[in-house]
Amino acid sequence: MKLPKCNVCNHQFGWKKTYKSLCKSKTIHCEECGTELKATNNGMLILLVIIPMMVTGIITNRDDSDFYFAISLGASVFVGLLITLLLPYLIKYSSDK
Repeated sequence: MKLPKCNVCNHQFGWKKTYKSLCKSKTIHCEECGTELKATNNGMLILLVIIPMMVTGIITNRDDSDFYFAISLGASVFVGLLITLLLPYLIKYSSDK
């Protein structure tokens, strides 16, 4: 897993810049050559698939014990946070050039 690069000048983007672009506009501007790159695979689609799976797991795993529910909820929140933090490594960008 690597952070995305500009496909024109091969400049590698930082994690913070990539994460901000995913949250806002799905486009990123290269500081080196000025090219505007668009996300080719939608990283948020990953979240739209994973989050319902985690919620379903929590609901179906609910026993009579609140302790197990708390552990299941904590694990689901942790996995969701981990996936969110890894999104910049999973996204691909390309330009029209």
